[in-house]
Amino acid sequence: IVDDDPGAVQTLGSTLEDLGSIHFATDGASALDVARRLEPDLVLLDAMMPGVDGFSICAALKADPRLEKVPVVFVTRYDHPADETRAVELGAADFVSKPYLAPVLRARVRNLLDLKLRVDAELRATGERWRRMADTRVAEMVRTAGDAILVCDERHTILLANAAAAAMFGRPEETLVASALSD
Repeated sequence: IVDDDPGAVQTLGSTLEDLGSIHFATDGASALDVARRLEPDLVLLDAMMPGVDGFSICAALKADPRLEKVPVVFVTRYDHPADETRAVELGAADFVSKPYLAPVLRARVRNLLDLKLRVDAELRATGERWRRMADTRVAEMVRTAGDAILVCDERHTILLANAAAAAMFGRPEETLVASALSD
């Protein structure tokens, strides 16, 4: 929660306290520090604050590769369409004008958190698929290389050996894999 009004922070915090761990900042610089340190699942952001305003914070969050996927929800007393347009164009997921209805805000936040969990899970699954594909390609390159290649883990257990390594050690490939490098 980012708001320069401690009362607004307290009200938002008590409205959403059971949806997760809540952290807050009362100025833009602190908000960016907290976000970079914690990599939150969602940011609730006031539009107008002294110093760095919410629009600048949103732009900075969206420019940071580690934070660009974090949903930002503006919760502000401003309700002008130009402010809402600006927020959405900067990448905000939602724009809620104060006073807000607590059940509606809770539902919006819960929906965005659920969506973030699903997106994060899909990104992890995609990353794992790419890792497995890369592992398969590396294994094929090792297998067909003319030079002797052994791939070991941190305990010096052989994970992968090619025919050239087997010939060099005078052992079949299958007996090299899973053996200790010192064998």
